[in-house]
Amino acid sequence: NVLILGASTGYLSAILSHQAETVIVVEEDENLLNNSEKAVRKNNINNIVFVQNEISKGYSDQSPFNAIVIEGAIQEVPTDIISQLDNRGRLLAIIQDVNVCSAKLFQKNGDSIIDRILFNCSVPVLDAFKKKNSFSF
Repeated sequence: NVLILGASTGYLSAILSHQAETVIVVEEDENLLNNSEKAVRKNNINNIVFVQNEISKGYSDQSPFNAIVIEGAIQEVPTDIISQLDNRGRLLAIIQDVNVCSAKLFQKNGDSIIDRILFNCSVPVLDAFKKKNSFSF
């Protein structure tokens, strides 16, 4: 049971569909969602479900997930998304910290989250995951 946040081209969905029983893709942008779904259907892949919704909220209706992948950089992983992981579930995210991005693997162990850096990279931050300014004039 895998959750992908951000549809992109549908390529990752297609790849993961061979490893997972079910892949759920959440995307806000209707055009991206439709294009990804068309690409997957064209290749007769039937275990992927596409949902138009806010990607920053994940998809708690079908949680817990064995794995969650966020397609694009984020500034922090929302606790709502971490809570959608199954025990021993993994989350792959690219975290931006002061203009430097690192791919990180998070694993839930009971009430604890263990993370490790996999590699550095450069990816744009998804608008849905940008931190909100907490102070303004």
